[in-house]
Amino acid sequence: MKIIRKTAFFILLFSISITLFSQKTKMDSLLNIIQRKAIDTNTAKCGYKLSSLYMEKGMVDSGFKYSKKSYALSKQLKFTRGLAVNSNIFGQVYKYQGNLDSAVFYFTQAKQYYTILKDTARVAGMFNNLGVVYKSHGNISKALDCYFLSLKIKEQQKDTGGIANAYSNIGHLYDDLNDTANVIKYHLKALDLRKRINDTWGISNSVMAIGLYHQSNNRLAQALPYLIEALKLSENLGDEESISIACYNLANVYYKQHKIDECLTLYKRALDISIKNNNKEGIATCLEIIGQISLEKKDTKAAIKNLEEAYTTAQEIGFTALIQSISEKLSEAYNSTGDYKKAYSFYKISSEIKDSLFSQENIRKMTSEGIKYENEKEKIILEKEQEKKATIAKSESFKKDLILIASVIFLIFVTIFSFILFSRLKENRKQKSIIEQQRNEMIDSINYAKRIQFTLLANQDLLNTNLPEHFIFFNPKDIVSGDFYWATKKDNQFYIAICDSTGHGVPGAFMSLLNTSFLNEAINEKNIAAPNEVFNHVRDRLIENMEGAKDGMDGILMKFHYSPSDTELSLKEVHYAAANNALIVIRNSEIIQFPKDKMPVGKGENTESFSLHTITLQKGDVLFAFTDGYADQFGGTKNKKFMNKQLTHLLLANHHLPMEEQRNLLSKTFLEWKGNNEQVDDILVFGMRI
Repeated sequence: MKIIRKTAFFILLFSISITLFSQKTKMDSLLNIIQRKAIDTNTAKCGYKLSSLYMEKGMVDSGFKYSKKSYALSKQLKFTRGLAVNSNIFGQVYKYQGNLDSAVFYFTQAKQYYTILKDTARVAGMFNNLGVVYKSHGNISKALDCYFLSLKIKEQQKDTGGIANAYSNIGHLYDDLNDTANVIKYHLKALDLRKRINDTWGISNSVMAIGLYHQSNNRLAQALPYLIEALKLSENLGDEESISIACYNLANVYYKQHKIDECLTLYKRALDISIKNNNKEGIATCLEIIGQISLEKKDTKAAIKNLEEAYTTAQEIGFTALIQSISEKLSEAYNSTGDYKKAYSFYKISSEIKDSLFSQENIRKMTSEGIKYENEKEKIILEKEQEKKATIAKSESFKKDLILIASVIFLIFVTIFSFILFSRLKENRKQKSIIEQQRNEMIDSINYAKRIQFTLLANQDLLNTNLPEHFIFFNPKDIVSGDFYWATKKDNQFYIAICDSTGHGVPGAFMSLLNTSFLNEAINEKNIAAPNEVFNHVRDRLIENMEGAKDGMDGILMKFHYSPSDTELSLKEVHYAAANNALIVIRNSEIIQFPKDKMPVGKGENTESFSLHTITLQKGDVLFAFTDGYADQFGGTKNKKFMNKQLTHLLLANHHLPMEEQRNLLSKTFLEWKGNNEQVDDILVFGMRI
């Protein structure tokens, strides 16, 4: 029987910034205050306290509703504490729903507000929360950074419980890399501290973690008493999530002991609890192992049903490690049915994710961070702070160098492998297997180019730090893309570009590398400030380098100013230049379309200077910029283009929704419209609420 090495569900040690009160009496009192609708900080406080009480009762939707009201009131009153607490609640809800990107955004925002308040204990809590989310993303390096930063603060505060939680989380990270020595080391540290403060819930988690350590090393007899004790402790606490976790992990031991009936009972109990609480991570994990057991029983139909459902759920939450594991099993299942096409498809997904998750960079980062922390605790924090400051100051210069190097590497890869492929095909058709191998190598090189290109797009942390609520819907036609979004911060100005390079696929991607290089050169090297002059410079550089070809890009370049304090982006107005693509704003449920220059950034009939436009924005405005790919897509019942008019009406109909929901609706509508048609072009849509 195949052994599953997995610790199942992650133990989520979220930091909750609210003191809970006796339930019914307190809820009635809070509701009475809120119903008065007074516009003051006391009402805002009641909102987030009431939200917490609802969530403690498992009523997430009701709790989220009051948190949103409290957040809006706190924003109106500029009540920083309310903004911090509610941002934390938003992050927890989005993590619970599997919306990991939104969870990162709001936990980061909460950390910034708590930093302003100099509330270091809750800053540590937000680092802890971010570590949990990054771990779910499969980003071990960032998760480790966050946990160590949280641990440093907890040690300074002599917070025994917080230190224990950090030790526990670090132990789980080492478990992901099968570093068993460090796993047991940190979990034993956590257990010792939790016993000192009689933390029953924490003791349960540490006991479970130690049991999992013995299980992962096939010491099943030693693991069993720990995991049975963990289940009993969870049942005594009445914590359904902990019960679900304990059931799953105890079932894993029975599974390895070939006690199938016992393990299936526990897996199904864990699944029922996960479904009841809409815990998508738990649902996917339980369905995966139940599918695995069906596969081993040769019940292929049941195995595929459970694994397909597990795969869909894992995709919904973006849990890459889980997607990889499920894909591997689906490949095996479809292979046994003779459906080799699907088997290969899932095998490819599994292999690509595995290469990413277990790269040497992640292993190197994990090892070096652990050693540094043990030997030079004070030095590591100082170095990290200095490194982050240096990174911010030098990031744009680094990007330029990376773009130039990447352009050369990209061109060399594509040229070499294309030459090998086509020359071999012409030379000898009998060498089919060799040609196929070379073709795969070329695809691998293009996939490598894709990874390079994605590093050159606007960094999500940069956008989240400098922009208010926003979304980016980016859907390349091929592996690499001609469309791109790019941003930079220069002095007291922030720029963001939404652009469509000539072509798509490999040619388009190469053009996008040139275009981002010249944008970076104009702003960060030539110190050109006005967006229209930036486009003029890029056009001149393209004409110089393209030897008469009419290649270039369409797009929009926007510039925002920072307030005098240089800590907050001023959204009162935006300066922009537009080449063939228009900027639109939805205000008071009406569409306002702003002017554009009907010429590309590149060689064309019109050689006039690009126009500089300024828009005065209002609170509540929703700003959109997009390339032509979405509107040009063929589909629908009559197989016609979607068209710009229909796109703007779609944006208008949904502009009141949270930005992440708007992005999801754009994706869903596009797939429904496209149907079985081929995607005709790269797609890029940017939206931002003022």
